[in-house]
Amino acid sequence: MRVCKLFCTDTHNRKHESLAVMERHNKDCYYDDDDESTTKEEKTDRVLCEYHNWYHAIACSHSVFMLLSVGEADRYLEKTEIFACLMGALIHDLDHPGTNNDFETKRETSLAARYENDAVLERHSISETFVLCEDDPELDWLSSFRDEKTRNHIQRFLTESVLATDPARHASIVNKALAHSRQDCHFDIESVEDRLFICGLVLHCADISNPSHPVFAVAADWAIRVTTEFSRQAKKERALGLDVAEFMEGLDSQYKIAKLQIGFFRFMVKPLFKTVAKLFPNLNEPFLVAFVQFLSERRWDFITHPLRHVRTEVHMPKGLNPCGQKLVVLGLATRHTVPALQDAYDPSGACLVCDLAANVRDAS
Repeated sequence: MRVCKLFCTDTHNRKHESLAVMERHNKDCYYDDDDESTTKEEKTDRVLCEYHNWYHAIACSHSVFMLLSVGEADRYLEKTEIFACLMGALIHDLDHPGTNNDFETKRETSLAARYENDAVLERHSISETFVLCEDDPELDWLSSFRDEKTRNHIQRFLTESVLATDPARHASIVNKALAHSRQDCHFDIESVEDRLFICGLVLHCADISNPSHPVFAVAADWAIRVTTEFSRQAKKERALGLDVAEFMEGLDSQYKIAKLQIGFFRFMVKPLFKTVAKLFPNLNEPFLVAFVQFLSERRWDFITHPLRHVRTEVHMPKGLNPCGQKLVVLGLATRHTVPALQDAYDPSGACLVCDLAANVRDAS
């Protein structure tokens, strides 16, 4: 099983990593490996977004692949539906402006008017995908499917999968997943509606799965990226005289970023993934690491409540680099060097251990 190199900077390699997840589910169903259309998002990105970019698309498609294969969600789906779900992961944030649906609605933009304030950016990405297929033969992956019925089927599944990534639909998705989990037979393989829901559920899980990354430095990097976008949006909104969402305020603070991640983890990610693990039992073991042990949550909690986790005072003898000291973290039952913590938590380069040491001294 190939694992995507999420931070590879080679465009050619990124293309073939995206194809690798297709090959796992029988590439004969799809298109020619030489087709350049898989790099369409790289060719058409008009805004350099820290978070909503091609790296996020690849990370999301890899998470979809893992949920389908390891979780065996793919056993309910037809090959064309699997393809639509994977392609949906690649295009779900196509032409993303780096702001959210609420920003489009508050500004009363042409996009918001076109889509009647409903899943504005998700519908825009879907529309842009099919416009590209129509306008540019080099990007027209859809025409590889010669049968019109098949094309329509793929379009429907791709559309519903991407719409499921709208945060406004999160609560309804969780509730519907809970309802399915209470049934003896979770899904009816003959039901198109059930299969549509599975594709949307899988893509939504993948889209918000960054906190579950087994390497916390990677999860923290994604957190910094998305909060950077939030901060930019807040700045734009203040300049335009628009209301700024409370969660977007003060994100130049490590503490606020950590609090935001803990809330997102506890109230959105964890409830959804625990329910998904009931629907697809093979996911219980990998989810156990990320959610039952609450590893990511504990690491963020270490930032917001350092004294809760530091067992001994940080000693910094004269002449010794304070960033070379080690801390004992109760919640993790392991030792972490401060440089590793600093790399994960503080993009500005400030010294985290100095802040922690000050907290310990103040409390003593």
